[in-house]
Amino acid sequence: MMTTLAVPIAFVIGHMVSTLGIYNNRAEYQQTRIEEYLNKDPEDYRQLEVEHASNGWAYPLGSVNSQEDYDRLSQELHRMFGDELSEQMMYGVEIQ
Repeated sequence: MMTTLAVPIAFVIGHMVSTLGIYNNRAEYQQTRIEEYLNKDPEDYRQLEVEHASNGWAYPLGSVNSQEDYDRLSQELHRMFGDELSEQMMYGVEIQ
């Protein structure tokens, strides 16, 4: 009886660990790309950090000094990650 339960439980745990690894790899990749862009213009983006979210994505969080800085970041994220994801990524960015 214990063996019968052990196999499905091991399968579920293995699947969860694998999924978490995929989420972490994806977020690290996105974080690297976003940080590379932010580092190109550190004065305008110094108040931003890139955080991993529980959904497996990376997001910039913080503020920028102007609408122009916000728009440039939004356009670059759109170029890198597409419409829907870039829109979600910008939720954590404010204009001072």
